[in-house]
Amino acid sequence: MFGSSIEPNKKRSKKSKDKLIIVGDSNVGKSTLIKIFTGERVRKHITTPVNESNILSLTFHTNHGDKNIDIWDTAGQEYSDDDTRETYIENADIALVIYDVNDNNSRYNVPKWIEKIKSICGDDIPITIIGNKMDTVSEDKKPIVMRNARFNQYKNITSILFSVLEKQNYNKSNRGRRHQLLDIFDNLFECFYSSNIKILDFTTPTENQFKTMRVV
Repeated sequence: MFGSSIEPNKKRSKKSKDKLIIVGDSNVGKSTLIKIFTGERVRKHITTPVNESNILSLTFHTNHGDKNIDIWDTAGQEYSDDDTRETYIENADIALVIYDVNDNNSRYNVPKWIEKIKSICGDDIPITIIGNKMDTVSEDKKPIVMRNARFNQYKNITSILFSVLEKQNYNKSNRGRRHQLLDIFDNLFECFYSSNIKILDFTTPTENQFKTMRVV
């Protein structure tokens, strides 16, 4: 569920594109999120060499004008002990930390990812934590909701329970799937840009908006 620990970020973007990073353990759904935005017609032709990251340029349409975001994804190529090179994280403006609600280890590692991001980008960076793969949960969801709520103690951090594959926000499941997908970014934008910003839609990217970059 969403937390309430968001504070206005004094940092305001003056770049033509802002940087969003996606981190988390292997196989939690990071690249699936990118795939949802690009579609198979773009992604199926792309293979990523070792030590390179996928970068998706995405335009979000808001009530404050268009916001251009470069979304960085490790493409499932985390390094030893699920670590990620500092080059990938540095200069990030906002961040997503994803864990698998069925994998306790990936959930236990969320604080590690938060600490690493903040140590490189500063304490004020807005972060949204996504508890992913809720569509695979068959038992009582209440314990998962309670465990996820513990992440709301952190400054400038919100958390959400989600199914990236189904584009479903389990806190606002009565809305259209495309709008539920945008819920992932709502609090990040409110914290980084303006407290009254609203995301209206996004432009589906083309293949030339997808690139790779070597991370050393």
